[in-house]
Amino acid sequence: MIGVAIIESCIKRNIPVLAVVRKNTKRINRLPDSHLVDICYCELDDLKSLKCECGKYDVFFHLAWEGTTKQERDNPIIQEKNIKYALDAVEVAKKSGCKKFIGAGSQAEYGRTDGIITSQTRVSPEISYGIAKYTAGKLTRKLCEQYGLVHIWARIFSVYGKYDNEGTMIDYAINTFLQGKVAEFSASTQMWDYLNERDAGEFIYRLGEVVDKNGVYCI
Repeated sequence: MIGVAIIESCIKRNIPVLAVVRKNTKRINRLPDSHLVDICYCELDDLKSLKCECGKYDVFFHLAWEGTTKQERDNPIIQEKNIKYALDAVEVAKKSGCKKFIGAGSQAEYGRTDGIITSQTRVSPEISYGIAKYTAGKLTRKLCEQYGLVHIWARIFSVYGKYDNEGTMIDYAINTFLQGKVAEFSASTQMWDYLNERDAGEFIYRLGEVVDKNGVYCI
């Protein structure tokens, strides 16, 4: 959902986009119908072999990730693969002539934390997903430095919107309310902010537009 929002932000500014999507995705109809959007089909484990027109692109946004379901998020074997995929994405960014690489980090990199979280908050991931995200962020930065690319790591927190996954809290709550039923929740012991998908996409787009040095940003 954030990838679509970034593309929409580009279209508003008349900026062409190459959308790299999985071959058998059922979500292809989410992509805006625009002459500015070209589509390239590629699986994550084939990413390194992706051929792009060198010098044509400015920014590489890497949002793809395997094993994001509740059942797979703490699977070390699945999550370890994502670290290599992220490094492969940097290789493609370099080949494509990009000057910036923007990777999608996660609030899971912080683990359990009291108080307001910032980019300076100590990271302490607990599940494999958070550990892999943090590792991918550190290693892609190393590779970007070697290739002379600006490295931006966007740690994404709770985003909601029309393309949210089924079963998330807001999706569940809205659907339950619309059916006139009573929604049941847990103890609500955590203070949590939510950001709309379009705002998240616009924020990440602007990182690509205006930020010219390495950095970590909480979305």
